[in-house]
Amino acid sequence: MDYRNIFTLGERGLRVEALGGALLCGGSVYAWRHEYVRPLEELQLPAGCFVMDGPCAARSATSGTAYRFAAPGDRLDVIHASDSGLDCRRYICLGEGDAVAWRGLEDLLVWREENGEICVTGCRPGEVIAIPREIGGLPVTRAELGPDTLTEISRELIISEGIRELRLDFSAAPGLERLDFPASARLMASPLAHERTNWFRRQSRPVYLGGWYLGTPGGVAALGSDELVIRPGTVAIADGADFKCPWRGITLPDSLRHIGRLAFADARALESLRLPDGPLTAGEYAFEQHPKLPELKLPR
Repeated sequence: MDYRNIFTLGERGLRVEALGGALLCGGSVYAWRHEYVRPLEELQLPAGCFVMDGPCAARSATSGTAYRFAAPGDRLDVIHASDSGLDCRRYICLGEGDAVAWRGLEDLLVWREENGEICVTGCRPGEVIAIPREIGGLPVTRAELGPDTLTEISRELIISEGIRELRLDFSAAPGLERLDFPASARLMASPLAHERTNWFRRQSRPVYLGGWYLGTPGGVAALGSDELVIRPGTVAIADGADFKCPWRGITLPDSLRHIGRLAFADARALESLRLPDGPLTAGEYAFEQHPKLPELKLPR
């Protein structure tokens, strides 16, 4: 199979990554639009194109080049960049009598429309799960992904910039190794079973995601200190974030509004705790067993 990607570059240039059923550029996922051609048919390539020899390797093509499709199965990806985003066309060469059985990214997704916006609620399980920034011309603003989508075969979860709210359940996806989380998004609740994923366990520093503190997998050794200072802007601590709490001191920022269940439980070394000035709620047993601290009462 002859496989190539053709890129038309804007003034800022174009840096892309192939995801299989989609393309990642500038933090956003773009789906391919499929068009079908016949053997020996020619496609005139616009000036300023690049030919991609691998998933991330592009080389310049001659201006005005015509591409000829040699045989069924030949595939050509043509990408036009503009200030409004990318127009991604995938040309697939079909032979006589070939049936079209190609499934696009949108065919793999399950979603619902809410007041002119899209909430993605599921996806056909696969190693790479990509959530685009729009579906059917409507913006994707929310995603709720559970164990029917994030499964034991899931390895990468790529979420586009522009999505505002996410609810994630990793309980069936311990093999997840990569999570591209948009700066625009906030978690709607504590993620479930994130601590069991390869992605989380391989982190060495404090892990933050969508306004939440998820924990420090390496504990005191990774941080190089037994004093944990949660960074400003954090709004919540995940359930069980630092269960069997190793910290001698914890400082919580004034932005914090919620501490999850069992977040700092079994805190036998904890001697000092700086709470935020604003309103705060806490789940059950958030600081269970803290013999070195005075009586601690937190709102529920």
